[in-house]
Amino acid sequence: MADKTTSSELRSERGGDGLKGTTADHAANEAESPGPDRGTRASQVQGAQASPGWLSAAEVGYWQQTLGNQAVGRLLRQARERQAAAPSSQLRVQRQGLAVQRSWIGDRTDWVRTATRAGNWVGDDPPGAYSVLNGMSMEDMVRILQALTGAERKKLSDNLDEHGVGLDQARMHQGLMRASAAAGESFFQDLSDKVHAAIRANKFGEYPDGAFWIINPLNAQDRAKIMRFLARDHLDELIAHRGVAVAAGVPNANLIVGEATTVREGQGATAKEKSIANLIPGAQKAGAREVQTGVTDCGPAFKALAALNDFDLRRAIRALSRDKRSTLEINIDQVDGLGIDGNRLRHFIRLADTTSDELRASLITDGIWQPNYKQPPGDYSHTLKVNLPGSVTATFDLVIDEVGDEEMSAEEVDRLWGEAKIGRGGLLWPAKLNKSTVPNLWGMKQSVRQQIANWHGQDILFIIQAFLAVEFVLHLGVGITMPQMTSRPRGSGPPKPGAPGGEEPATPPGTPPPAKATKPSAPPGYKGPQHKFGDEIGWPKEHKGSATEVPPEKADLGKLRQYGGDENWASEQAQLYRDIAKKNPKNPTAARRADWLDQVANRLKNEPPSGGPKAE
Repeated sequence: MADKTTSSELRSERGGDGLKGTTADHAANEAESPGPDRGTRASQVQGAQASPGWLSAAEVGYWQQTLGNQAVGRLLRQARERQAAAPSSQLRVQRQGLAVQRSWIGDRTDWVRTATRAGNWVGDDPPGAYSVLNGMSMEDMVRILQALTGAERKKLSDNLDEHGVGLDQARMHQGLMRASAAAGESFFQDLSDKVHAAIRANKFGEYPDGAFWIINPLNAQDRAKIMRFLARDHLDELIAHRGVAVAAGVPNANLIVGEATTVREGQGATAKEKSIANLIPGAQKAGAREVQTGVTDCGPAFKALAALNDFDLRRAIRALSRDKRSTLEINIDQVDGLGIDGNRLRHFIRLADTTSDELRASLITDGIWQPNYKQPPGDYSHTLKVNLPGSVTATFDLVIDEVGDEEMSAEEVDRLWGEAKIGRGGLLWPAKLNKSTVPNLWGMKQSVRQQIANWHGQDILFIIQAFLAVEFVLHLGVGITMPQMTSRPRGSGPPKPGAPGGEEPATPPGTPPPAKATKPSAPPGYKGPQHKFGDEIGWPKEHKGSATEVPPEKADLGKLRQYGGDENWASEQAQLYRDIAKKNPKNPTAARRADWLDQVANRLKNEPPSGGPKAE
């Protein structure tokens, strides 16, 4: 019998469903292929065409491995349908020519029942329960599962995540839920089919057939029912595409993600995932408050994660509590001394809360240039310290000469991004860096070139000495090709309210003014995406009356100031949200956030830190 890998590859070559269209013709062609027992195989197909009971269990297993479960299922169903439609006299003739009559569904039900009781999940001989169910039509799978006892279905469900890795777990989970569904839940079964199809097609924010739009109209009770039909991997995909749904304007996007997160965390982790979680210092329980904020040894956990394949790695990281993932993020630089692919781990740790499209190098918006940083002889530095998107502390080097000036067609750019690989900072990088593929980095390159041109003819040593204490900060606004560059004292970090040295030095000649913010963002000192900051500070959510929403008069000003959120930041964000509300009056949060931020800005102005005197 072919092994599972060969079976999977064969099914993949036939489009995932095995035979399609003229099933019998394809089966006959397969049977006539060169190899031993050619005549025997052809006889098997001819017999199966005549009656679904012609094949033995071993023969059906062979054809499932060769052609796929669904293909064999269709072939036998066609035989059953022909048999049911045939005149009684013809049936008598057929039965006389058959050695044994068997029930195809009955055989597989017996296999699944026997395998489940024995704890045989993916075996070949005898067949494992998941091996039999994998790839079956939903109709046949549900018929088999409904024939089992409730205890047998529960055992199948409890072991699916643990032992069904590499198979179509999401579909088998859906079949188990259908088989156990109460009467009258057909509406949710059909709706869950649409959500499954949307997630598989990578459609989340597209209207009207994206997964979030399908779920959005339901009330809380009905959303909870839909979530039950989603396997952990599909719940993970919903959680990771929060940003996509919010950007698409789905009204209840954050609420849906919150409910998916609750269901997902309730599903727990596999034994292997728990063993990795135990290697990470900190709380075991999701949502617990014990969080590691300092440097701690995560080396064993990083090594265990690095040994997993991409599929298992993504699942294992998503199975961790948010506190555990935070501990990994804080200590992520330890990966560089462990002899493992650190950038791969950086990528997948961040992928737990976002999508690969949001981890492209083309989304880098900030960098730092210092004239003497890794300075080549007789020239100014050509090396930028680029800020990792979503972080104000993590940086990596980029030599501006790596970015070419060539331009490409949109089709060529799409092709290169489709083949992008994980690289520096855990981001995705195309094979060619140029004006078309990474216009943001090309713009930074032009800013550095312009600054060097402004100093042309001046003594390099004099310039270096004059700017030893200064670093030039490159800011990239949305839709702006050329970044703007400002300067600040080297190593000062984000300016803090009331902190000495927060003022920027006089701008050198030829330096353009700072770029004006064009979209809302978290304060400069916050490490993480904006939606997480919003959850933490408690500003208005899409769903009015959310339990996590905090009135502006009770907002934690100390936490805002800790992240660099001052009166100017709050006022600027309020104006940005006000602009969004004007452009899109149906946006459920823009106007409310603008009002909230205005009130917070007023408090930041009139309530100084540490109980100091109020502003006049």
